[in-house]
Amino acid sequence: MEDDKASFGHIDHAAEEHGLPDLSDDKESITPAPNDPQNWSTAAKLTTYLTICFYTFLANVNSSNFTVATKAIIAEFHVSQTQAGELVCFNVFLFGVGNIFWVPLMRVVGKRPVYLISMLFLSMMNVWSSRATSYGELLASRILSGFAAAAADATVPAVVSDMVAPHERGHYLMIFHLALTGGLFLGPLINAYLVQDENWRWMCYFLAIAVGAVFVVAIFTVRETTYLARHASSQKTRYWGWLSITRGYNPDASFLQTVWDILRNAMYPQLLWSAFTIGISVGWNIVVQLTASRTFTAPPYNWPAGSIGLLSLSGFIGALLAFYLGGRLIDILSTYYTRRRGGQRLPEYRLPAMIIPGTIGPAGILIFGLCVANQTHWAGAAVGYAMQAFGVAAISNVAVTYSLDCYKPITGEALVIIFVIRNTIGMLLSLYAADWIAKQGAAKVFGEMTAIQGASVLLAVPLFLWGAGLRELTGRTIIPAMEPPPGQVSNFVDPPYSGAKFVVVNCVFLPIALIALAVRTWTRVVVVRSVAWDDYLMIFAAILSTVMTGVTLKMLDFGLGKHMWDVPLELFTPWFLKFNVVAAIIYCAGTGFTKVSVCVFYLRIFPSHGFRLAVWSIVFVAVGYNVASVLANVFSCTPIAAAWDLRLTAHCMNRPVFYFANAGLGIFTDFATVLVPIPWLRRLQMPARQKVAVGSMLAMGCSVGIVSCIRLASLYVLLKSTDLTWATTNALLWCTVELNLGITGGCMTAMRPFVRRYFPRLLGLSSYAYGQSGSRKYGHPLNSIPRDQPDFNNGSRQYSTRLQGGADNESEENILPAETCKGEDGILRTVEFNVVDTRHAGA
Repeated sequence: MEDDKASFGHIDHAAEEHGLPDLSDDKESITPAPNDPQNWSTAAKLTTYLTICFYTFLANVNSSNFTVATKAIIAEFHVSQTQAGELVCFNVFLFGVGNIFWVPLMRVVGKRPVYLISMLFLSMMNVWSSRATSYGELLASRILSGFAAAAADATVPAVVSDMVAPHERGHYLMIFHLALTGGLFLGPLINAYLVQDENWRWMCYFLAIAVGAVFVVAIFTVRETTYLARHASSQKTRYWGWLSITRGYNPDASFLQTVWDILRNAMYPQLLWSAFTIGISVGWNIVVQLTASRTFTAPPYNWPAGSIGLLSLSGFIGALLAFYLGGRLIDILSTYYTRRRGGQRLPEYRLPAMIIPGTIGPAGILIFGLCVANQTHWAGAAVGYAMQAFGVAAISNVAVTYSLDCYKPITGEALVIIFVIRNTIGMLLSLYAADWIAKQGAAKVFGEMTAIQGASVLLAVPLFLWGAGLRELTGRTIIPAMEPPPGQVSNFVDPPYSGAKFVVVNCVFLPIALIALAVRTWTRVVVVRSVAWDDYLMIFAAILSTVMTGVTLKMLDFGLGKHMWDVPLELFTPWFLKFNVVAAIIYCAGTGFTKVSVCVFYLRIFPSHGFRLAVWSIVFVAVGYNVASVLANVFSCTPIAAAWDLRLTAHCMNRPVFYFANAGLGIFTDFATVLVPIPWLRRLQMPARQKVAVGSMLAMGCSVGIVSCIRLASLYVLLKSTDLTWATTNALLWCTVELNLGITGGCMTAMRPFVRRYFPRLLGLSSYAYGQSGSRKYGHPLNSIPRDQPDFNNGSRQYSTRLQGGADNESEENILPAETCKGEDGILRTVEFNVVDTRHAGA
C-alpha cells in the first residue's frame, strides 16, 4: 500500500478517492511532488485562494446590487416593477448558465487565464452599466456582467480540489461560501448607501473599480492550480513560473466534450439533490431580500434605502456563525465516521452535518414570514433573516462538499449543474415571488417555503444510507485500469490524448480506398461489363476495412489513445480488450482478402506456367497464415473469454511470438505480391505512359510493404509497454493504413479503362479514336494481328480497307501486350469496328 500511495503526486491518494482504507496519517509513505498544488506552502495556497474568494464576493455583490435600486430604476427609465426586477433575475440566470462556458474553457486553458479574463470583462461591463442611457442598454450590460461573474462560481471548488486534501476541504470550501453569502448580504448594505447618498450608477462605478483592483492584485497572487503530467518534476518551479498564463493549457482537453459531460451530469441523483437543495436555499434568500425591500420601505416602517442595507447585516452575522458549524464541523464528522469504520472514508460521512442548518434555516424562513405578515417589530424579522442566512451558508457548503467528494475527478463539470439549477430557481423566484405573495399572502407563502426546504433537507437521509450504492450505479466511483507511475495522477476528465491522429488517418485513408473501389466496380460493371472473382474478393476486403474502422473508432470511447491510468477499469476490461480482439480478427481477414484478390487478378492476365506457379505459392502462404491468424486470435486463450475478462484463470498463447510471426509473413507476402510480376513485365514492350501506370501500381504495392515494416516496429513498442491503451494506438493506426493502402493499390488496375472511357485526353487519345463502335465484331489474338495491311491491286481492280471505331468494351488487361514467347497464348481481345470497302474498277 505504501507503494500505491507513493505513486500519486496528490496527498489525497487512491484510498480516499475510492472509499478504500485511509492511510493519510502515514506521512512517511508519501512521496512529495514539489509542483503539486497540494504540496504548496500555506502562504501560496492562501494568497491564491483568498484573492479568488474576494473575487467571488464581488461577483455576488454584482448579482444582488439592483435589489435595492428598484424605485430609482422605475423613476429614471419609466418602467414597471417587473421590468426593474428583470435587471436582477436575468443577471442571476446568466450568473449560473455562464458556468457552461467558463468551466470547459478552464479545462482547456487553465484557471488563471479564466480568472484574469473574466475579472477584466466584469469590470468593463460595470463601466457600461454606469453609463447606460436607456433601459435596454442597462439590461444588456447587466446580462453580460452576470455572464462574466459566473467565472467566480463553479470554478472555485475545482481550485479547492486541486490544492486541498480531502480531510480539509470542508473548511476551505466554507471560506468560499462565506465569500458567496457575504456578497449576498453585504452587497445590499454597500449598494443601499451608495443609492441613498449618491445614485444607482455609483453601484456600478464601485464594482468596476473594486474588480479592477482585484484584477491587478490577481496578476501577482493567483497561481495556476491545474496540475498536469508535464508539471511532475523534482525541481521546484520558481515564482514567476506559476504566473504564466500558459501553464494550465492542456492541448488534449476538449471544450465540446466538457460541455457534453456537464449536460450528462444532470442525470446523477446526488448532484440533482445538491442542486435543488442549494437552489431552494438561495432562492428563498432572494425572496427574503425582495420582500424586505418592499415591506420596510412602505408604511408603517418607511425605512430609507440605507436602513434596508443594515437589515442585511443580520444575514451576514448568520453566515459568519455558520463558518464553523457548516465548515470545520463537516471535516470533524467525516473524520470521526472514517475512523469508526476502520479508515474507510466515504462522501456520505459529511451529510450528518446537515442536521443543524437543516433545522435552523427553515425555522428562520418561517419566523421572517410571520413577522412580515403581521408587521411586528423589525427585530423579529432580523432574527429570522439571520437564521435563514445561517441555513443558506451551511446547507450550501455541506451539499457542495458532498458533491465534490462524490465526483472529485470532474469537480468543475459536476458543480456547474448545481449552480445552473440554483440560479435558474433564483431567476424564477425573482420574477414571480411578488405575484406569489400577492395572491396567497406572506404568511402562507413563507409557510410553504419552510415545508419545501425541510423536505429537501430530509432527502439527505436516504443519501446517507444508500448514497454509496447510487454512486456505483452512476459509475462515478472510478478505479483506473492501472496505477499511475510516480509523479502522475489519474485524470479521467482531460487526460493526454493521442486519438485525434487516429481519427484523422481513418477519415483520410478509408474514403480513398472506398473511392478507388467504387471506380473499380463501376469500370468492371459498366465499362468492361465483366466481373471476376478478384473483384468480389476486393469488395469483401473493403467491407472488412469499413467495419474495422468503426470498431477501432469505438475503441476511443473505451480508452484507446489514453494512458491506462486515465482509463476506468470497467472500460478497459472487458470492452477495450474485447474490441481489440475483434479488430485483430478483422485485420487478418481483410489483408488476406486483399492479397488473394491481387493474386487472382495476376492469374487471369498472365498465362505463363512459371508465373502462375509462383502466384499460387503466394496464395497458399497468404491464405494459410491469415486463416491461422484469425483462428489464433479467436482461440488465443482458454477459455476464450479470458482474452478480455482478466478475472478468469486461463492459459494464453505466447503473444510476442505470434505477433512477430504474423507480421513477418505479412511483410513477406506484401513484397512477394509486388515483386513476382516484375520479370514478366520487363519483357513487355510498353509505351512510356503505360510504364508510368504500371510503375505507380508497383510503388503502391511497395508502400504497403513499407507500412507493414512500420507496423512491426509499433508492435515491438506495444509488446515492451505496460501502457496498452496508449501503445495500441500506433499499432492499430498502421494496421488501418496498411489495409486501406492495399485496397487502393489493388483497385488501380481499373484506372486505365476508366480514364480511357471518361478522360481519354489524359492518355493522348482523341474522342474519335475511342468513339462509339460500328456494327461488326471480330475476335483475334493480339499476337496474331498482322503488322502491315497492304492494299490489293490486281490490275483490274483496287481494294482498300479502312477500319473505324474503337474497343468500347476493352478490359483493363490491355495495359499488358500479349506474350511474345513462342507456343504461349496471347490475351484475347474483343474489338468492335466498322469495315468500309472502297472499290475502283480498272481501265
